[in-house]
Amino acid sequence: GLSYVGYGTGTQIGQAAVWDPGPVRPVTLAPGRSVDEPIRFVNVYNYPAATCRPVAVDGLRVYVPGSTLAKFVPYRTTGCRSTSVNTIFVKPVGA
Repeated sequence: GLSYVGYGTGTQIGQAAVWDPGPVRPVTLAPGRSVDEPIRFVNVYNYPAATCRPVAVDGLRVYVPGSTLAKFVPYRTTGCRSTSVNTIFVKPVGA
């Protein structure tokens, strides 16, 4: 899982990331190994301000697959308070 967070409290801002479509294949990692996939961020200024309701973002809340514990990643940017627009897109790990 992935979402913007802010307000200095870790509160989620806007809608959580949307999965980009595509085939998924399982990936098994050896201890100490890693895998990455690109994250696609939308320029929120492409939306009308009244639709997006732009707000400063402190960073990202990231959940790795199969985990219920999140990691905070500092990433100062601007997100949309509105949950009616998609601003973050990710591919499933191993896609």
